[in-house]
Amino acid sequence: MSASTRAGRVADELTLLSGHQRVLRLLVCLTPPAVLGCALLAGAPFAWWVLVVVVALGLLCVAAPDSHAVLLTLAFLAWRWLADVADPRTPWVVPAALAVLVLHTAAAASAGVPGSAVLDPLIRQRWLRRTAVVALATVGVWGVTAAAGTLQPAPSAVATLAAVALVASVAEILRRSGR
Repeated sequence: MSASTRAGRVADELTLLSGHQRVLRLLVCLTPPAVLGCALLAGAPFAWWVLVVVVALGLLCVAAPDSHAVLLTLAFLAWRWLADVADPRTPWVVPAALAVLVLHTAAAASAGVPGSAVLDPLIRQRWLRRTAVVALATVGVWGVTAAAGTLQPAPSAVATLAAVALVASVAEILRRSGR
C-alpha cells in the first residue's frame, strides 16, 4: 500500500469519528505543542526542527492513538525538556505536566473504544474525576518540591519524602471517596 493510499484511508477513518472521539483526538493533537510552548516559556531555545517533529508526532498520535506513537511523543518531549530547560522547578513544569496528563488520558480513552463510539456519561465522569485527582497530586508534588528548594537549610530527604507521601495519601483518599 502506498503512502498516499494509507493517508487517504486514515483521512477517511477520521471523518467517521464520533463527536467524543473528535474531541479526544483534538486534545491529543494540541497537547504536544502545548508542552513545547511551556518549554519555550521556561527558557528553552526555539528550534524549527523540534517544532516540526512535535507537530508530526502529534498528528501521528491522532491517526493512531492505540500505537506506540504516544510513547514516542512523550519520550521526545521529555528528552527535549530535560535537554533544554535549565530550572527543574520552573512553574512552567506544572502546565507541561498537565498537558502530558491530558495527552496520555485522551489517547488512552480514544484507543479504548471504537472510533464511532459515544462515551457513556458515567465513564466520562470516572475518567474526569481520576484525571482531576492526578492533576491535583501533580500540582501538590510540584508545590512540595518548589517549597523544599527554597528552604535554608535544605530539608532532609526524609522530610521531602514524607511531604510527597502526604500528597499521595490525600490523592488516594480523594480517589476512593469518588468511586
